[in-house]
Amino acid sequence: AVTAYYQATRTGFEQFAEMARAAGVEIVGNDYAPLGNRDFSVIIDKMARSDADGIAVMATGNDGITFVKQAGQVALGKDRVIFGPVLQDDVFAAATGPAALGVNSGVRYHYSLDNPANKAFVEAYRDAHGTFPSSFAGEAYDGLRWWLDAVEQTDSWDADVWAEAFATS
Repeated sequence: AVTAYYQATRTGFEQFAEMARAAGVEIVGNDYAPLGNRDFSVIIDKMARSDADGIAVMATGNDGITFVKQAGQVALGKDRVIFGPVLQDDVFAAATGPAALGVNSGVRYHYSLDNPANKAFVEAYRDAHGTFPSSFAGEAYDGLRWWLDAVEQTDSWDADVWAEAFATS
């Protein structure tokens, strides 16, 4: 694995590793990279020389893009699965280019979600911005919709009342 060196991704990797080990997966290594790292060559070389079947990438934004681009330059994903929790959406793929092909990720939101509420959101977003919503726009919409549902359900402006509504929704 490669993990960006800040608390959120470190905690995420620790949780991932704990669950992976419980499922019988051996973690053969992890390197912490500083935020804004521009050269992953040493880490990628270690990965290429390892017997790892998969590469977990716990890095977001520019760090994830830089890592995947550099891994693509040496075809690291040819013999290994490259994956991460937030590596793939349309914005990431456009920024990463061909190296994004074959990278696996869980995306929390995508505009292709087929339900009436999302279709209405996508239509309104496209009317306003001329493009499909990014995963960030979709996540913001989901969060605000959840909160507004709680406001409407409780008919209240009391945060404690909302918290109870969130707990039961």
